[in-house]
Amino acid sequence: MSDETKEKNVIAADANGGISPCPNEENQEGLGAHPQGVSNTPVITSITLAARHVDCIIDYLKVVFLYPFEEHEPETMKYWDEALDALLVDRETRVDMRRGGSNYESGWHYHEDLFVFTGGELTKTAAGIPTSMLEMKGRACERFVERAVEEEERKLGGRMLTAAEAIVAVANSWKNFFSVLKGLPHRCTRIDLTVDDYNGNMPIAELMRKCKRREFVSSMKKGFDSGGVPIDWADDEEDAIIREGLGWSFTLGKTESERQLCIYDKKAEWTNGHKGAVNASSWIRFESRFKAERADFMLEAFIDKLTSSDDPVMAFRRFVIGALSSVIEFKEERLNGENTYRSETWKPWEEFIKEGELPPKFKAKKPVRTIWKNAQWEKRDVSRCSFRMHMARKEEFDEIDAYLFVEGMNKADGDDLAIINADRIALGREPYASVEELKAEGAKRVPGDGTLSKATIELFDDGGAALTLTPIDEKKEGGKE
Repeated sequence: MSDETKEKNVIAADANGGISPCPNEENQEGLGAHPQGVSNTPVITSITLAARHVDCIIDYLKVVFLYPFEEHEPETMKYWDEALDALLVDRETRVDMRRGGSNYESGWHYHEDLFVFTGGELTKTAAGIPTSMLEMKGRACERFVERAVEEEERKLGGRMLTAAEAIVAVANSWKNFFSVLKGLPHRCTRIDLTVDDYNGNMPIAELMRKCKRREFVSSMKKGFDSGGVPIDWADDEEDAIIREGLGWSFTLGKTESERQLCIYDKKAEWTNGHKGAVNASSWIRFESRFKAERADFMLEAFIDKLTSSDDPVMAFRRFVIGALSSVIEFKEERLNGENTYRSETWKPWEEFIKEGELPPKFKAKKPVRTIWKNAQWEKRDVSRCSFRMHMARKEEFDEIDAYLFVEGMNKADGDDLAIINADRIALGREPYASVEELKAEGAKRVPGDGTLSKATIELFDDGGAALTLTPIDEKKEGGKE
């Protein structure tokens, strides 16, 4: 390795696909923006740490798709191709694995730490539909960022990107992948979102003390050291959460829970664990981990935020910082007898997260049912109600069915899209690209001119019924229900 290359391996940039405000372009002359991958934290050498406030990262992503990865099935492979193309994956890097992971029978390894798994009885849906999985570990997220910068430079004829251009290229690449993901039936089972403090905005000693004394508010109650040992909040020994040889670490939340926060001294980990130099006085990492249903909720909110924004750089930052602020709030030192909740927000923390926007409030979803389960539920719970209505007013059969159809159509959301698309793909049919397209196609099946409408039905004493369809656009323009 040349001396010039060694110098570039000194950390001087944001990490892991980070999205940060750009420093002045005047300070970037001639530096370029090539990522230099080291361990699981990449480097964009044109961005100096001194100019950074925080850095926002996707550090881990695991997504299950409601269709298999089978190369002899072009109808399903075209959806995988869309996803891999959006991730700028070079198919030549593929290595067949002897077995899959996460209960899947088969697996393939692309680039570094990007995995595709498929096959196996345990991974099928309740209706027996095969699934497949995409897993991107820290290094895979990093390599995606590197490819995004390289691809943009290729489009520009090989010109090296400035810092600002590199950050925009990264944000746009995540936005493009999310746009593809939005149209595919999927669910997320894990996503890690990371915020880095490079400038010592929160002094390590003070942060350690607040963690040890529980001067924070969080719905997560259990604290652990790096060895997974529960922390005794009454113990005054701050070094209970020091990782030997790798600096300070604090984990809030159990490993098996749907939320977990890990705070640690990334500079100490880097310098002591990787034997590399870090050109910064401090480097603290806040890693918010979401799993299971909360992961799916967070990814869908992230997708909506990023794909609908005209400024993906700031949309990315605001969401990741907001996700962190949703799991913990550090407080000023408690006065005698004062409740922690009533204490003022710690000023350094308030400044650190000020750009964040809280994600939507988490709500547990109702169980997602397959088309087969819907049919079973209709047989068990709906059939008798439908029979009563039809037998009492059988001459109005079409009106009653249309009314129920329109009511269901207007309530359709992403869950309905995923269920319908999974069944259509299994039948070899083209899936709907969005909820809007699903509703538009549904409206064509309703009596009328095919516009999306609100249905009302009136049952008369003489046994008749009247169905009224009011175009939704007209209702909104009139400002009436």
